Amino acid sequence: MGTIGADVSGAQSEADNALAIAEGLKGMTEDFSTSCEDAHSMFNGEPAVTGMDGFEVEYKSYMDEVQVQATDISDNIHAAGGEIGTTDDENREDFSGTYPGTPHLEIS
Repeated sequence: MGTIGADVSGAQSEADNALAIAEGLKGMTEDFSTSCEDAHSMFNGEPAVTGMDGFEVEYKSYMDEVQVQATDISDNIHAAGGEIGTTDDENREDFSGTYPGTPHLEIS
């Protein structure tokens, strides 16, 4: 007897891991902004620090994108695992015993 199919539970587990990472990234942008503001206030204008605002704005947008992408990755893995599982379930009977002598296939 053969086993055919994707490791749906493994995919869901990895999606949960990705979601935990995404959750850990929440607040990263705010923490970065706070750090930039703290650094800027430490200098208190002496000596004149230029480019700090531009630096914060530019890299803050990257951090926003990282947070969104991390959540999207988790969502995509969950969705793909679910779709694969659904496809396996829908096709299980179609492939089992289709031809005489074909062993029953266990889809996991």
